[in-house]
Amino acid sequence: MKKIFFHTCEDMHEVKTGSARLAFASPPFTNNPDGKTLDKQGYLEFILKAYSEIFRTLTPGGVLVSLNTDLRDHGSYNKGDSSYEGTVWHKHHAIREVCEKIGYKCFEHKIWVKSLEQNLYRYNFSHILFYSKPGKVLRPYAPKHAEGFNQDIWYLKDSMKRKDSKGFLFRDAIHPEIPKKCIDEFTKEGELVISPFAGSGTILAMAEEMKRDWIGYEVNKNLELLIKESIFGPKPKVYTEKKQF
Repeated sequence: MKKIFFHTCEDMHEVKTGSARLAFASPPFTNNPDGKTLDKQGYLEFILKAYSEIFRTLTPGGVLVSLNTDLRDHGSYNKGDSSYEGTVWHKHHAIREVCEKIGYKCFEHKIWVKSLEQNLYRYNFSHILFYSKPGKVLRPYAPKHAEGFNQDIWYLKDSMKRKDSKGFLFRDAIHPEIPKKCIDEFTKEGELVISPFAGSGTILAMAEEMKRDWIGYEVNKNLELLIKESIFGPKPKVYTEKKQF
């Protein structure tokens, strides 16, 4: 099956229980559709629903890759509690606690370094955590690993910005080498890969290129053209912007 659905991944009824070998999840920054506010409690409740549904779809030993970036905390994220100002929210750890509550086991942790330059407003690295559903994790290359997977730090310069043929811009797309390494490490040709937050379509494009089946979910219908061009072409314009400090 190769299909994109434009609704929330909190309900993936189109996917059979126990049918997916790999899910690659990079949740949006916020649970609020306007992208401007964050309610941490509400966000984690959303993650619980979405990741529980992913758990259902995975085969025994299936893998969830969760990519998350920590952030500087604010009172507005905590119902106005100003004591959080100037602190750090380790979002990747909060999501790990949710995953373990669901029944996942964390078995691998990588760091994606996007830049070595200073950024005053956000972190230049993300956490990539690997969770398994109970069962034997399939690793076709075992006891070795897919090329480049075994390194703990993945230095892949700059976040990607993609623009479709009509000029719609999507910022902070995933570097394609990340899903490539993961798909190669944990799946074989013909197996199902799920992208519950399709974004610009990078995970789906890599699954297509590597001859896997795939299913994607995305709530933003404005991304439909970009996703389809990422998968089937013409390839979107990819560029980086020089940071000025």
